[in-house]
Amino acid sequence: MLFKPNCREELEECKRRIERLKHSEIRLKGILSSLDDLVFVFDKEGRFTFYHTPDEKRLYRPPKKFMGKKHSEVMPTHMDKMFIEAIKKNKNGKVAEYEYRLKIAGKTRYYFAKLSPIITNNKYEGSVAVARDVTKLKEGEKRLKKRNEELRKFKTKPKPKKRKLK
Repeated sequence: MLFKPNCREELEECKRRIERLKHSEIRLKGILSSLDDLVFVFDKEGRFTFYHTPDEKRLYRPPKKFMGKKHSEVMPTHMDKMFIEAIKKNKNGKVAEYEYRLKIAGKTRYYFAKLSPIITNNKYEGSVAVARDVTKLKEGEKRLKKRNEELRKFKTKPKPKKRKLK
């Protein structure tokens, strides 16, 4: 006698899995919508497979110009070395971080990126990158540095000698 699975039970289990998947997708969308950061997913070849942004004007290129393409095909060359090093760390199961700058809409923007590996069954499948715009922080650091330099110059100026009145 051959074992025949109960079709009704299989169908019910399939429906439960679909509902859990839908719930998981809704939860992920909710989490992403609360982020002000940019999120990108790369496959193991370094191709963009997913993105999230609160505003597409904040992207370096429109999605149709980068989705499915390798990072090196889309991003400026000054970022390649940092990205390659980050991916190497991810392939070894480690999280990687780096800072970079991009010119977007004629203005230089500064970012802090954190790449985490996607590991399934002990196998590297790709990476998730979260990029935070730190432009305001960098601009504040520059202003502070300039003011500190001005203060140092002021402190190092020789004091005028007091004149005695006769």
